[in-house]
Amino acid sequence: MRRAIVISFVAIFAITASAQQPPQLPQKGSGPGKPLEPKEAQKLFKIDDGLRIELVACEPQIESPVAMQFDPDGRLWVVEMRDYPNGPKKGEPAQGRIRILEDKDGDGFFETSTIWADNLLFANGLLLWKDGAIVTMAPKITHLRDTKSVGKADKEDILYVGFAEQNPQLRVSHPILGLDGWIYCANGLRGGKATAFDSKDKRHPVVDLSGMDFRFDPVNRFQYEAITGPGQFGNTFDAWGNRFICDNRHHLRHVVMESRYVKRNPYLAAPALVEDISILEDGPLSSGGKVYPLSKNWTTSSLHEGRFTAACGVFIYHGKLLDTSRDRKGAFYDGAAFTCEPTGNLVHMEILTPKGATFESRPHKKGVEFLATTDDWFRPVFLTHGPEGAMYVVDMYRAVIEHPEFMPPELKNRPDLWAGKDKGRIWRIVPKDHVTKTPRPNLGKAPIAELVKTLEHEEPWYRTTAQRLLLEKNDQAMIEPLTKLLDTTKSPHAKILATWMLERQGKFGDEQLVQMFAYEHSRVREHAARIAEPRWENDFEFVERCIKEMNYEKDRRAMFQAILSTGGIKDKRVRGYGVRLAVVSKGDRWAYLAAQSCLPQFTDGLFAALLRDSSENTIPLQVMRETAALVAVQNREDMPFPALFKIVLDHGGESKWACLAGFADGLERRGKTLVSMSTEMSGTQKDSYVRELNSTLSDAKEHVRDAKQPKENRFLYLRVLSHAPWTAAKQSLVPLVEKEPSQELRIAALRALATQQDKEVPTLLMKLWASAAPSVRREILEAMLRQPARVEVLLDEIEAKRMKASELDPLRTRQLMNHANVAIKDRAKKLLAGNVPADRAKVLGEYQAALKLKGDAKHGRDIFKKHCATCHRVAGVGIDVGPDIADTRTKTLEAMLNDIIVPNAAIDANYVNYVVSTKDGRILTGLLTAETASSITLIRAEKQTDVILRKDVDEIASTGISLMPEGLEKEMSVQHMADLLRFLKDWRYLDGSVPTGK
Repeated sequence: MRRAIVISFVAIFAITASAQQPPQLPQKGSGPGKPLEPKEAQKLFKIDDGLRIELVACEPQIESPVAMQFDPDGRLWVVEMRDYPNGPKKGEPAQGRIRILEDKDGDGFFETSTIWADNLLFANGLLLWKDGAIVTMAPKITHLRDTKSVGKADKEDILYVGFAEQNPQLRVSHPILGLDGWIYCANGLRGGKATAFDSKDKRHPVVDLSGMDFRFDPVNRFQYEAITGPGQFGNTFDAWGNRFICDNRHHLRHVVMESRYVKRNPYLAAPALVEDISILEDGPLSSGGKVYPLSKNWTTSSLHEGRFTAACGVFIYHGKLLDTSRDRKGAFYDGAAFTCEPTGNLVHMEILTPKGATFESRPHKKGVEFLATTDDWFRPVFLTHGPEGAMYVVDMYRAVIEHPEFMPPELKNRPDLWAGKDKGRIWRIVPKDHVTKTPRPNLGKAPIAELVKTLEHEEPWYRTTAQRLLLEKNDQAMIEPLTKLLDTTKSPHAKILATWMLERQGKFGDEQLVQMFAYEHSRVREHAARIAEPRWENDFEFVERCIKEMNYEKDRRAMFQAILSTGGIKDKRVRGYGVRLAVVSKGDRWAYLAAQSCLPQFTDGLFAALLRDSSENTIPLQVMRETAALVAVQNREDMPFPALFKIVLDHGGESKWACLAGFADGLERRGKTLVSMSTEMSGTQKDSYVRELNSTLSDAKEHVRDAKQPKENRFLYLRVLSHAPWTAAKQSLVPLVEKEPSQELRIAALRALATQQDKEVPTLLMKLWASAAPSVRREILEAMLRQPARVEVLLDEIEAKRMKASELDPLRTRQLMNHANVAIKDRAKKLLAGNVPADRAKVLGEYQAALKLKGDAKHGRDIFKKHCATCHRVAGVGIDVGPDIADTRTKTLEAMLNDIIVPNAAIDANYVNYVVSTKDGRILTGLLTAETASSITLIRAEKQTDVILRKDVDEIASTGISLMPEGLEKEMSVQHMADLLRFLKDWRYLDGSVPTGK
């Protein structure tokens, strides 16, 4: 039965909020005020000069909206997440819905609302497709259909299953159509193992989505894969197909490389393939971009600017309408990035500029947001283009947007969690002098020829909608008009879309591709390189023709894509292209990474070319080290290690030590050392190698003691010394561990010492324990816990009472008491039984007294430095590993105490501790900071990192607990806790430069 709500809101629509100077900021409030009627809320918006904001829809037509899309005829489809935050009560139906809104009188306000689908559990995104919509609704992506054309979904075709279902903020979302015709989804932050759903129970490949996003071909749904990510609740393309994502604390990330490129080289320990492109302003806080809210539930004092804590809905505007404002000359909004910050009640804007293979961005104005309000119920979560080129803002309009999982216990059941569930607004941003009239695109029944012509439209909504409708038809009749368009269009956007459409139909010829490489617009050439990849695999002459036309040296982004696209070609004659391009790039780390991702058999050519060019000091030492490791990790007869070693020694210079450190990295990954390599040699070759190695180690020993040497170079010497014979290594490294003034170098020396495999190592490490600084002790424990034999020595020390069990933090205690080795686990349970943290609720009760004591902030700084600074940074003290805890002015002392005593009550997915077991028996722990197709990266206290190749991983397991240990209070009295809390609250005032106002 069709249900519709028709209400006139002409009066509301007529009121718009124009740009004004920000008013005097309100004083900090205690929580959200009362909800405002739409016309009252509209008056409070402060928007960029030359623009105005209009009401498009509101309650009761919509409730709790989180996503929207215009259909080909101008109707508005809206996803309602009415389940948020906790879902329906047991036994009750799901409450999510999809509505269709219509503006029948054309005044710009959508007064007619129809429920198209209901009883959807945590639906959060949609993409219109054929007779319905593809909907993200973890654990599935599904196609809801109206097969009878009655205005309501009557059939569900499940497409994919296996997506993670935890917190509804962290689920698969944002399906968007790429220029290549695939649909790209942000996967959230909880991973999953996705596969195509088949009603016939036929098995299809399962893709691991840990740290990844997801894409699929809507025309052939059995084509799907994991891609670079992960995005949380934000996923967008710019006009040229560059993808951007976001998560709570990272408001603008560019996906620079897709994971398929690093997958082809299993030896490449690639870092994260996304780039935080925002250039942050200087400030005391450690993460997240700065924002300037007007609302009272944020700290709005000039003493403190806020940071992103709930960044979502990242969006690259590439329409034309906003730049037609009389106040603007030329493009300003076109190509700019926008990110919603619902907890700050604002939309943030940044201007992007190209930077090599990626971008950098800056806020469009200093200290002022693109859109902000004093209404603390305004909750922007989603942005998109309209047919006319306006920007549309989806406003969930809730009292509380934070999920209770991340709240302290006393707030988890606060009565206003659901306040505003029955409300919601959609806003339209247009030039101030724009005459609003709801567009009637009428593309739903447009013939193929008209759809092809629409690919040239200046507004992106028209181009994308025409592309989607052509994909849905999948009709050979489109080939002729597409071919004609390709030959005649002056629009680079249309040329790219037509090319991909013809390629999908198998009707894009080689000669057409060569012409694409010669096209004047570099983004067209970039897409030509992507399309060419499968054709280049077995035709070297064709590769030469294409590359000759590309003129890549004039554009770094096109050059970057050329390196990636040629890196998978097996023909040896082509391997020089990527090498030459990388060297020409002169310092762009992404170009070097692209070259390193080439097939393993070609890395020697890259290494030789970089070594030659390094004589001019144009190649970063880190790139030399990484490439040397790529060469050394391979055991190839055509690339003998003694010859590589000799080439590096003969080359000399600073790059020599970077290469030698890289050799150490690579050899270690295959269970070898610089010393042990001599066992694979004989005769004069062996004699020469041993002689040169001993001389090199002697030089490293001398240089590492020289305090005048640059610190970066001393790290390289230490890495080389980690492969020295045991006696020499001990003589060189132990004094540095004990006496080196630099903490970083002490830790590096300890790591080098721990790399040694002599049976004396664990005993020596425990001897160093007694006098070691806390930072070195942490690294000693890390080294002792990596191998079962060393764990036994550690337990021996505890059993003999030479080490106190209490010196093990709760995280290490738990690790030992759950060890995979049964004998170690049983022994640890006996020895460490008294080390188990006390009941958290009981401890929390005991430390409530700290809230009533007068704290000493200066002494609290010392407490922080001793117990917290290894993972947190506040007031210039500490290291950024864990979450930012400096933003404490809006947190109560009670909430901070709860976070310290009960660190596992609510853990951000980014800060869960992982344990990785390798095939050679090592055990490593830390936060999982990066995942690629070829490697993973862990980080722990003191910002110590481990990069592990996936091929070497035996098992990865989440501990389910925070890197921050329970039981921290054992080291603090109640008074010390009061001092720490006061420091966290008042650190801004300690130097006296900022008045407290007390």
